[in-house]
Amino acid sequence: MKTFIKKLLAMPRLLGLTIVLCFVFGLFMPFSVCSPSSSFTIFDQRLTGRDLWSYGYAPFLLLMALAFLVAAVGLFRGWGWSRWIIVLLYSSMIPFIFIFGRQHPDEMGGMIVQTVIMGGIWAGFWYWYLFRREKVRIYFHHDA
Repeated sequence: MKTFIKKLLAMPRLLGLTIVLCFVFGLFMPFSVCSPSSSFTIFDQRLTGRDLWSYGYAPFLLLMALAFLVAAVGLFRGWGWSRWIIVLLYSSMIPFIFIFGRQHPDEMGGMIVQTVIMGGIWAGFWYWYLFRREKVRIYFHHDA
């Protein structure tokens, strides 16, 4: 545990925070999704754990949890391919839009534009940070 914390403290702060948050999301999201008493807000819609399964959101949330765990391990180990998982997670909202659109077809157009624009901005930021920022690139030894 000491070496884990020591390594996190030695890397750029945002990268370390990203790794910790990926571990947290990856570990706790499956419990939240599988708990019938949990409550989520997706696109201003309040949903319980049962609603997540009946509307079709739950499988995608579980896949995202797995992706967060794989990304956390990869980022921590300095594996370059894991950076792409973080960048691509921002396109993972696309299935949610289509699920939401089945229940609210009249709100679909604006939701697609908003999600694609915001997802593109965030994906662009993470691409710049993980691939172009020198202090972070050095951490991924084969890219230095």
